[in-house]
Amino acid sequence: MRRLSRNFTKQLAAARSQYATFANLALYFGAGLSIVDMLCDFAMVREYLHMNQKGYANATIVTLLLSLLGQVTVVLIQNGKMRTRVVLREVLFVVLLVKPGIDAYRVVSKVKQRPGTVITPHNELVYIRGVELLLESIPGAVIQAMAIVGGQTSTIAVLSLTSSIVTAAFISASISVEKDVDSKCRRESPDFYGLLQLDSKWKTVCTSLLIMLLAMCQLSSKAFACALCITESSTILAAYLGVDMAFAILFKVARDDFTYWVPINSATTTFLVACVERVSMKVILDFTGLLQARHPYEYGGGYFSLTILTSPIICLYFGSRYLAYVDNEEVRASMDTVFSSEQVYGAIGGMAVLQIITLMSILLLIPQRLRFTFTTWQTGSKFICDRFFVTEADKEKIAIFGDHRNVWLPILEDVRKWLNDGLVVWMEEDPEWFDDFTRSSVPDDLVNDKAVLKKLRGAKVEEASEGEGGEGEGAKGEETIRK
Repeated sequence: MRRLSRNFTKQLAAARSQYATFANLALYFGAGLSIVDMLCDFAMVREYLHMNQKGYANATIVTLLLSLLGQVTVVLIQNGKMRTRVVLREVLFVVLLVKPGIDAYRVVSKVKQRPGTVITPHNELVYIRGVELLLESIPGAVIQAMAIVGGQTSTIAVLSLTSSIVTAAFISASISVEKDVDSKCRRESPDFYGLLQLDSKWKTVCTSLLIMLLAMCQLSSKAFACALCITESSTILAAYLGVDMAFAILFKVARDDFTYWVPINSATTTFLVACVERVSMKVILDFTGLLQARHPYEYGGGYFSLTILTSPIICLYFGSRYLAYVDNEEVRASMDTVFSSEQVYGAIGGMAVLQIITLMSILLLIPQRLRFTFTTWQTGSKFICDRFFVTEADKEKIAIFGDHRNVWLPILEDVRKWLNDGLVVWMEEDPEWFDDFTRSSVPDDLVNDKAVLKKLRGAKVEEASEGEGGEGEGAKGEETIRK
């Protein structure tokens, strides 16, 4: 029996190693695909200008510039406490279009998070890709679909649209897959991560491909439907998107789940980051069916499934409005290309059926214990608090300091007690996981003993509450402790 157990363990380790190699190649492939897609967008700008379609060309240029600006914003937030030289270097990576490749290399090389940065290199890669999806790939696909619906059906236009959809689907799928197979994510949140069964090669490959296919179906149908709707009236599309977004924000606010988990001290920055993230994730979920969006940190499994199931209905509604609009001789005469009802309903309906089949197939392939993650309405705060109490190892519990304090505020005193009980032991035993970065993540105000705090920081720390300098000296002492 022990021999069988050892053999199974070796097989599982080998499977993990093989997948790690595949995942590393996928990281580099995804980075290259992002760069190629951006170059294709530049080629389409040239094509639009050649066809005297300046509107499409200008819109594409705007999406490219917004994507670069969004990536620079992520870099500035991530490295806000780093030296100016480091910040400028990271910004230069973005401008030179090599940021995806640099981030992929850091993840493959397992570079640890540096003190002074906000999130891990892996999460930074995820957010950079999210920016690409939100500001470049999704708008680019809609713009190119509009051009095709408007009559620009050249071979290069169709190929470029296909490239945009495949690239966006790959990025969306890779975000979900890479988070799912990350050992730290699986260790800290075993009740959410683990969709891909690494001990079964065919299940791993099939599930990964199905996740990508789900994203392709979602983006294809949504981009086509939006292009059809804009043909009639862009106001209708804007009204739908606005109402849908307002409902999503109210959904988060009403459940006291609006604050995002990223640990930021400034209240203003926290609010702005939450606004940007909630809006961004909503758009990415709507257009690509991002599987990671079912995480309680984002919108939750119930909202994710509701979005996927109602999306075909919205697309069919836009299609029906388009057909009613073109059912007019004057309108048809003014258009270069008119799609028939068979083409509209066939494309949208076919994608809808394929999308539902894909989602059902994913549910059949994943472990049964994780199927509830597609229907749960758990909030991010509840998820973090439950994880803290369920987790037994201190090296896993301390990950709570990587989340925004407002999210785990309900258990603040429990965290304080656990921290002060453990600090004395950790300082004496100095376990490997209690490294410089972990030490720096411990909030000063949760450490009750100032002597322990001095030892924790490893530097001369002025007593905030003692001395003859009065309130001014106390404030100075507190600032020294923080530093």
